[in-house]
Amino acid sequence: SQQQQKSTTNKTDDDILRIRTYPHHNDVGVAKVWEAGACLAEYLIDNPQCVSDRNVVELGSGVGLTGLIAAGVSKAKSVHMTDYTEVCLENLAYNVDENRGWLMGKDVCPGTVTAVSK
Repeated sequence: SQQQQKSTTNKTDDDILRIRTYPHHNDVGVAKVWEAGACLAEYLIDNPQCVSDRNVVELGSGVGLTGLIAAGVSKAKSVHMTDYTEVCLENLAYNVDENRGWLMGKDVCPGTVTAVSK
């Protein structure tokens, strides 16, 4: 419909969550969001009360999808994400930084969402 088309064309770049998964930014050898992370992200979208107004630490964050959803959609008080290797941490920090506008559009203070390195 014309109304549906209008709402789609009014979206800005900050309305879209961006996740970089390139293989050279992931030394585990896969260029994807892990299924467990995607499932947990979907669960948090449907059940935001699980993390709403709570401090969240995500171990093994990978590309950061689940943590970003916990912050932006489920409204966690703070989200601190980490992973093991330096390459994964660099990409995680990139994804957090890339989505600052998306977080602000969700009324989340970007400083409450961090990629924690070693």
